[in-house]
Amino acid sequence: MEAKYNKGNLIILNSFGLLLRDDGNEAKIGIVISGPRNYMHSQEILELFYWVYDVMIGNQLITDVPQEFIDRMVKDEENIK
Repeated sequence: MEAKYNKGNLIILNSFGLLLRDDGNEAKIGIVISGPRNYMHSQEILELFYWVYDVMIGNQLITDVPQEFIDRMVKDEENIK
């Protein structure tokens, strides 16, 4: 899978994404503040590779957010099945 996001991309949060904010954080938009990094998680019989990013939501920094998680934070909820 290729990296989807770049540093500077804006992320408009859906209701799932809004749940990730700290108390008192009213931001509805996030920004990708790092380029993609390849992250590896290894278990005895399985190795997982995926893209991760750092995302700033208001004054809250969330590090090493997997690309699939960002997709879930912004996906149009009306089209989720």
